[in-house]
Amino acid sequence: MVDTRRIEDCFPALDYFEAHRAPFVPAVGRFDGSRRFALDEVREALELGDDVPVLECDARDRASVKEMLGALMDRVIGVRAVPRRRTAVLAR
Repeated sequence: MVDTRRIEDCFPALDYFEAHRAPFVPAVGRFDGSRRFALDEVREALELGDDVPVLECDARDRASVKEMLGALMDRVIGVRAVPRRRTAVLAR
């Protein structure tokens, strides 16, 4: 979950996922009384490429959470379906 009031707090988590090549989908939390930003603005602030989906999510709304989880599963399946290049050569 991305809290746009404290965007800098997201970087350690994003660095972790990127370092481990783990699929992720940032969910921009919507909080009462907080300023709303366009998702493209959030993507730019987080320095994410166009290949990473950024969605809104209201954790209090069941349908919103289901949509977020569905997007994450699509990303996991999509990333895992692409074969990884092998870098090590087996000794014979």
